[in-house]
Amino acid sequence: MKPDKLSKKLGTRIDLQYKPSPLQLEAHLCNEPIILFGGSVGGGKELSLITPILTEHGWKPMGDIHVGDKVFDQAGNLVTVLRESKVSTSGVRYKIIFNNGAEEVLACADHQWLVRDVRNRVQCTNRTDEFRAKRRAKRPYRGTGKRRDLMVANAEREYKFKKPPEQFVKTTQQLFETKHVKIGKNPKGANYTIDKSLPLQFPEKEQIVPAYALGAFLGDGCVATAYVCGYDYPVYDRIASYGYDIQEHKNPCVRGFKGLSTDLKKIGVLNDKHIPKEYLFGSYQQRLELIQGLMDTDGCISKRGICEFSSCIKQLSDDLCFLLRSIGVSCNVRTNEAFSYNTDKKKCKDRHRIAFTTTLPVFTLPRHLARLPKKIDKKHLRHTITDIIPVPSVPMKCLEVDSPSHTYLCSKSLIPTHNSVWGVNDMLQSCLDYAENRVGIYRWENTIFEQSTMKTINEWIIGVKNLVKAHNQTKREITLCNNSVIHYGGLKPSSTAAGDLLATIKSLEVSCAFVDEVSDVPEEVFEFLMGRIGRWRGIDNKTGKRIYVPKRLICSSNPVPGWVKKRFIDQDLEGHAFIGAKTSDNPYLDKSYVDDLRKRWSPEKVKQLLEGDWDTVGETECVFPYIYLQAAIAYEYKPKETDIVELACDVATYGGDATVICKRKGFKGEILEVIKKCDSMYIAERLAYYNAIYHPQAVKVDGVGNGEGVCSRLFQLEVPCVPVIGQAKAFDEEHFVNLRAEMHWHMRTLLQRGWIDLPDDIDLINEMGCIKFSDNPGKIQIESKREIRKRIGKSPDYTDAFIYLFSDAGSPYTIGG
Repeated sequence: MKPDKLSKKLGTRIDLQYKPSPLQLEAHLCNEPIILFGGSVGGGKELSLITPILTEHGWKPMGDIHVGDKVFDQAGNLVTVLRESKVSTSGVRYKIIFNNGAEEVLACADHQWLVRDVRNRVQCTNRTDEFRAKRRAKRPYRGTGKRRDLMVANAEREYKFKKPPEQFVKTTQQLFETKHVKIGKNPKGANYTIDKSLPLQFPEKEQIVPAYALGAFLGDGCVATAYVCGYDYPVYDRIASYGYDIQEHKNPCVRGFKGLSTDLKKIGVLNDKHIPKEYLFGSYQQRLELIQGLMDTDGCISKRGICEFSSCIKQLSDDLCFLLRSIGVSCNVRTNEAFSYNTDKKKCKDRHRIAFTTTLPVFTLPRHLARLPKKIDKKHLRHTITDIIPVPSVPMKCLEVDSPSHTYLCSKSLIPTHNSVWGVNDMLQSCLDYAENRVGIYRWENTIFEQSTMKTINEWIIGVKNLVKAHNQTKREITLCNNSVIHYGGLKPSSTAAGDLLATIKSLEVSCAFVDEVSDVPEEVFEFLMGRIGRWRGIDNKTGKRIYVPKRLICSSNPVPGWVKKRFIDQDLEGHAFIGAKTSDNPYLDKSYVDDLRKRWSPEKVKQLLEGDWDTVGETECVFPYIYLQAAIAYEYKPKETDIVELACDVATYGGDATVICKRKGFKGEILEVIKKCDSMYIAERLAYYNAIYHPQAVKVDGVGNGEGVCSRLFQLEVPCVPVIGQAKAFDEEHFVNLRAEMHWHMRTLLQRGWIDLPDDIDLINEMGCIKFSDNPGKIQIESKREIRKRIGKSPDYTDAFIYLFSDAGSPYTIGG
């Protein structure tokens, strides 16, 4: 039913703003019951080109941020810019003003923000255990003592309380229209706030001068001689603990430190007090120690727990502000005139005062630590929007990032901003077409659902006036005005990954479902979900009769290898439809966007981003691009008599995992046996059996956990066993986090060169194609087995076995030493 007809029927207006792109409209109108939609590139909301964005290399204006750059999300993690729009110079623009030192951000009317309003903030307070305990303590006791059984039953009763609400999405235009609300006697109170970002996660840096010692020098050190002044001897002792011997001075309040001046000169701060870049972007602990050095020497704290730092060097105060905000502390900056009163009143340099409140140990001196508050008001954990003002049009563009929450941090105050989404509105339309309908909106991981898809539900369903009748957050159900129900959440069971994967959906009954990022869902769960749709009867708005609502299972996914590709792309299954998105389908992108992509990415990545090519996977996603795996299957290596023979085994004794035994001769690999639910002795006997047949040079086995017992038995049987310990040090420690990462990358290199002949086994190929890596700290790191298990529902047994198998192939070193 169209919104205007529904509004007329209900006697109230419902204003739905969703306008699908031509490709999205095609997906909405598709009649196949199972649909995969590939997504449309270039969507997003705009910020001014001069807005500062924090990247892995420091601050850059929005105009200099491009596809492939690394920026930070609200969780403090580095994320990759996937897309950027063309620069726009028209449209409504606003200036958003925050209360933290006159911070301002320019944004378009459609830019999306994750915010809380007054009602949301009150609910956050009222739904805490602490508030409930205080409320219960104030209530008068009403028991008479006659029914002690009721008293015991009430004490043992398990209560279900509402959870504190999440942030929700609002556009700048929506914020502008309701920016003020009456709070107490203030008729123009600030309605909206934005949660602070979590501490930024930078890798630990090698620092010539320890962070605390640098902070102490910058706070109370002599700019030319590196002497440190003050009455606090613990500060001197702390600096001396880093190997700088204390040198006495004729002034008892001054100390010199042997070697400190030389080191300070090396990092360029002698005669030029500032915080070098490698210290601004050090690890969390390094940044905290730098702050402690500054605050111990030149900071103070009031009896009310308000911390303050004052400096006449503006750059130093700006750097400290960044350090504080980078660890999640809000601070305000004020600039005042300063005067000297030694003889006559004399004007000095302006002083820059930084004030903040925190529970973090920003001091090490006991007298200051004693004044730190045990808890702080939640206003210190949020950015408050004090005003929004229309401004003349300025050039802007938007970004899309691969953060689970789709947020990235903007401005010097590190304010989280949200970017753009289809399936939610498809489910909503089904609910509007059939009264008393029941649909589902899901992702695999509930935590990621809350950070991403739930924000879309808040914006397009919950945030629409008069559309929602009730919202039961405990049952995760939204009841619409026509009594249709939307069930939502994560499909993954709350039990351990080794439990029943279908526990969440066994009793599910819905007419339709939308699964966001379906490639994260195990195929077993998806196939079971197919049987749970089309099981609900709703009232057809055209006939008024109750009928079974046409079943519809729609999904979204980026191009990745695995079962999704096999089901929707490689096969022509009945009832399945794939609607892919290309750049040419998006009318909002110009040629410069495409040209920039081609400059920044490999041809495989360009095909994936621009053409929705499912045969290519970019280096930012998977260790083993699908095109490499396809080539390895097609390659026919002919073993030679002199080729080395090796066996490998990834051990799994019980549970849903599999023990995989494989063999290679030269560069030709094959699977010998896959075993489930067996003990380590049986696995050892099977390996001994294959050893007797093939006479391998080495039998490589996982050397920890269940594999340890297998190795012990193989040693007893005099089998040439080589235990493999993935967490051991890498041979190339400069580029790899551990041996496991190095082995994976070696396998990738062999595949890239086209040397390996892999068996055409769908389980092996799909599993290998799902393994992801990162290189944020400058070293290659493979995601852990636990992370893989959470994401795909199983352990990477096939991959690990083949990684062991080819770890020495074509290599200058051997894993066994």
